[in-house]
Amino acid sequence: MIIHNPNMDTINKITKEIKDEFGDDVIDVKIMELSYVERLALLASANCYVRTTKQESFSMSVYEFLILKKLYNKESQSACIISELSGVNTSLANTIKVNPFDYNSLTKGLTDAYQQLSNKEFSDKDYLHAEKSSLKNWFYSFLKDIKNIKLSDENTYYLGVDDTFNFKLKKISSKFNKLNMDLIANLYGQSFRRLIFLDFEGTLPTEDIGQGKVEKLFKDRKPSVEILNLLTELTNDKKNNVYIVAGKGAQQLGDWFGNIPNLGLSAEHGYLYRLNNKDKDKDKEKEKWKRIKDEIDIDWRKNCVEILKPYTDRCEGSSLEVKESSVVWQYSECDQELGKAFASVITSELQVALKKKDVKIFNGKGFVEVMALGINKGCFVSYIIKEKIKQKKVPDFILCIGDDASDEKMFKFLNKKKDIIKGFNQNATLISITVGKKPSEAQFYVNNTKEVKDLITKFTFKLAKSKSSFDINMAAKVAQFQNEQEKEE
Repeated sequence: MIIHNPNMDTINKITKEIKDEFGDDVIDVKIMELSYVERLALLASANCYVRTTKQESFSMSVYEFLILKKLYNKESQSACIISELSGVNTSLANTIKVNPFDYNSLTKGLTDAYQQLSNKEFSDKDYLHAEKSSLKNWFYSFLKDIKNIKLSDENTYYLGVDDTFNFKLKKISSKFNKLNMDLIANLYGQSFRRLIFLDFEGTLPTEDIGQGKVEKLFKDRKPSVEILNLLTELTNDKKNNVYIVAGKGAQQLGDWFGNIPNLGLSAEHGYLYRLNNKDKDKDKEKEKWKRIKDEIDIDWRKNCVEILKPYTDRCEGSSLEVKESSVVWQYSECDQELGKAFASVITSELQVALKKKDVKIFNGKGFVEVMALGINKGCFVSYIIKEKIKQKKVPDFILCIGDDASDEKMFKFLNKKKDIIKGFNQNATLISITVGKKPSEAQFYVNNTKEVKDLITKFTFKLAKSKSSFDINMAAKVAQFQNEQEKEE
């Protein structure tokens, strides 16, 4: 055992207690200065590496241990016990994580390490990561980031984005503006056939959880009664086709929104869908859930559960959900710092374990989700618009609102297919809105879910229709913005 900056009074006390109970032969304490070579030699001969630091940015010694064990002592088994507060905690997926302030956690960590050594369970995954994480590679990556940085100009600026533990500056177009609600409401009021896609979690307001309670992210929070009433009023307009496009499962989405008869639903990021039911009494098929793709490989779900279950057990408040086309690890009810740390580790481990599977791994806001490849919200939006084209009912107003990376697929589809859609209806106005100011494929942003509700309220009040004439200036502003976007592309 190598101890850095030891407290000798504590060490002597613990040593005496161990010797009194188990005898003098079980532990030997030596105080000595180690050279670099001697330290590496001890690491190579050790079976278990323990680092229970209470605060640390980063340390290379665990990487040295992994490399040395692989290169010079291939036959012996090894285990790593790492503090959850250590900087390397988020980068190594297969180490045993412990709370340095909790003796029970440390005891369990040592027990798990002993069982791992006894059962000869050792993975090369961390070694492969350590092998690629040399100082040379890190320095090269750092220089590459510097090289890619460009000064802001009149067309772009940089915005600070907190991406898990990595704070980054990301470039944003200066044309990415705050939504002008009156402008959109005006265009809404002057249109005759509308298609509206709304994300739920993080986009539409949820029920009030009560004063004095800590507000978690979105896990299992129902839509507010006010937004349900607004959606009912919105869908009662014969000009509107409205869809909720969410990541939730079909059962839960149906329970929450199923009582709105004219509302279309899309669950599991577009994999399952139910068409809006304006004629549901005449066509019972519209009440049934259908799949956007009939044949997808879902055998990988069992492997996902095996990987995620230990993290669910260790992270209080987290949960595991298995859906038809995806597996989700939710941590919105956990301590967010710890949840984000686990999410980063989980993402890395899943990427290695499922690299040969047709899946994509999404580290989102309060969750990590593994989804079948080719399933996304953009595919669902594409399907609905193609159906409208076949029916020769191409809308003249298409609106998408969402808040996270899964919604970017909808925005990207509209941007990419804008000219094609306008080819079928030259008067079509395509609007995409993201919740929160951040890098996005959307044209506009709003600050929060309340502003989304305010926009829908304007639609239901038909403020634009109350005007005596069509606001040509506002329409011209939208057209000018879209033309500028096309030039940038």
